[in-house]
Amino acid sequence: MQVENTERSWGAVQQLLHWTIATMVIAQLIVGDIIWLSPEGSTPALTSYVHPTVGILIGLFMLGRLVWRETNKVPAVPEDIPTGLQALSQATHYAFYFLLICNPIIGYLLLGAFGGHSHFFTALLPNAIGKSAFYSSFYFWMHLAFGGAIGGLFLLHAGAALRHEFTLSDNVLRRMLGFLPMTAERQAVQDDSATVDRARVPRGALAARLSRSSR
Repeated sequence: MQVENTERSWGAVQQLLHWTIATMVIAQLIVGDIIWLSPEGSTPALTSYVHPTVGILIGLFMLGRLVWRETNKVPAVPEDIPTGLQALSQATHYAFYFLLICNPIIGYLLLGAFGGHSHFFTALLPNAIGKSAFYSSFYFWMHLAFGGAIGGLFLLHAGAALRHEFTLSDNVLRRMLGFLPMTAERQAVQDDSATVDRARVPRGALAARLSRSSR
């Protein structure tokens, strides 16, 4: 597996960042629910150490992934996917970047406003703001709303990936997995998409291209 992205698939760096972040987001959502459902003050280790540390790591990895994405090739999107769905996919990805980078910052401000402290592993982080009833309520609801949005986008993203694999039968999911081979039929679609102009191509013309490539 090569390190950098290509027009056909994501490289090793992007795949590693993607699945590491996905795993941490799932863990973070679970920990957040545990904190939410537990009596106030009963989960100091989770609230002050685990949740902030994982959140900061997610934010840093998302920044690294954004830089890597913007400085490397991005695999071509299959041309038979409607323009509206392509735009929705793009918006979902950038919403992920915004939410996963901003929400750890909001959580850090929230703990300070509650009079607590955030830790990065065992390192105590200085508070940016002092204890405040107004800001603790403000940041709490913002943090909760951003967390809910992240959970909703996560489900949308996962559902779209499964649709690509089992309904559309293209290589969109497999090019991020790395260990599953891309079938010849799927690769024909992917290769055609990489060479066709980014403008929409009539379905008849695309079908003719794929027919010729399969001969």
